[in-house]
This record gives sequence, structure tokens and C-alpha cells, in this order.
Amino acid sequence: MTCGNSPLNGQPFPSGGGLAKRMNRSLAQVTRATDTREAMVYCYIIATIENRDGRFVQHGSGPNFQGGVISLCTCKHRMRAFKDSRDWEGVWIAGFTGVAAGRGRNTLVYLMRVAHAFDSHAAIWTSKDIPTETKQAKAAHLHPFGDIFQPKDYSRDPFDPHGYIAPHRRHVHGSHRGWHNDIDYSGRGGRRAALLFGDATASYLWDRPRLALPFRLHQGQKKADLGWLLSQLDAE
Repeated sequence: MTCGNSPLNGQPFPSGGGLAKRMNRSLAQVTRATDTREAMVYCYIIATIENRDGRFVQHGSGPNFQGGVISLCTCKHRMRAFKDSRDWEGVWIAGFTGVAAGRGRNTLVYLMRVAHAFDSHAAIWTSKDIPTETKQAKAAHLHPFGDIFQPKDYSRDPFDPHGYIAPHRRHVHGSHRGWHNDIDYSGRGGRRAALLFGDATASYLWDRPRLALPFRLHQGQKKADLGWLLSQLDAE
């Protein structure tokens, strides 16, 4: 399923906090701060990124970079179902533009190390690992670009969409087919799509073309060694 687009101006990039301080870092800065030993990264194209006058505009809800943390809970369902939730921690995710938004190349939008992974949206809301203010900033019923759905009845099956508060009336996945799939998705073999939250100290975000690949990514995802990926990136 393709992530939905919104007629709104796009999901705002952070203007304060730690994630904002780690925006638009140079390749040297990222490389110095990153432990690449035995680190694997999944690379993919964010289909909902537009380049508007040299700046990225995120028209989708995934990745979501509100609340001081990058999360991936409403996009790349198939990729997120590759592993059990407990096996995602420590894995890196890299999201790139398509070639149109990247001025002819796939350029980096975000890079994060997964700190927490959950089986269900209900598990996020009951977790003490995610601060309340972060949950509120990412809540789909409060924000058109929110990527986590809050239960209205915690006693129900955590994969039953009818047990959750419906999303904001202008939400990018507002159709039943969209947000129900975000809650009740399973891949091959019945494995659920893990809901991923990045490590706030090991997450980077770019709102303009800075780092690009010398080759083209294809649809789907590419699994690679993190050190190799960083060595391939070119500064724009």
C-alpha cells in the first residue's frame, strides 16, 4: 500500500529540541558520531517527499518526526514485518527521496537507529518508554500527519481497528482501508508489522538535499552494512 498524501502544507520539520539540532548534519559529523560495527541498515524511498524550492515537504505520516523522535508506524508495512518487533532494536533505517525530489538522485531525508519496537498501537500507549508528550504529538486522532492510533477500549483485541479512536478528519490515511491497515497488518507467515521508534540520540534529519547516493534505489528496500552506506554518500 502506498502512503497517503495530504492537501495540507506538509508535516512540519522540528524547530527546537535535540532532533532539530541534528538536522542537516554533514557526512563527516554523522560518520564521527555513528558506531558502524556490525550495524545493518534498511534503505528505502519515501514516496511522499516533495522538493519545493529546494526544501523537502513531507506529505505523509511516515516517517513522523514530531515529539522529538522519528517514528515509522504507518508506512513500509511489508518491510516492518520482516522481523519480530524484538529483533528491530539496534537496526538502522534510512529514508531517501525519489529522484524527482532529490534533483535527479536519491537524497537522504532521515537516518535513525531503532530504539523501541512495538507489536501494536495499544502497546505504544501503555509503554513507559515513550513520553506522554511524544505520544500526544504523534496521535493520529489529533493531527492529520499523526502515526500512532490511540485505543478507546484497551480490553479489545489490539489489532481490531474498531477498538481505536478514528483519525483526524483530514488524516492522510483517513479512509478505512488506510488506517485500518496501519493497525491490522501482517506480512508473510502472519508476522505483524513492527512499530518503530528511533533513538533520540542516534537520529538525523535533513530538510533539504545534502547527502545523496551515487546510484539509484529501486522500489522496496535495500539491506546494507551501515558503514558501507555512509562511505557511498556524496555531499550535494
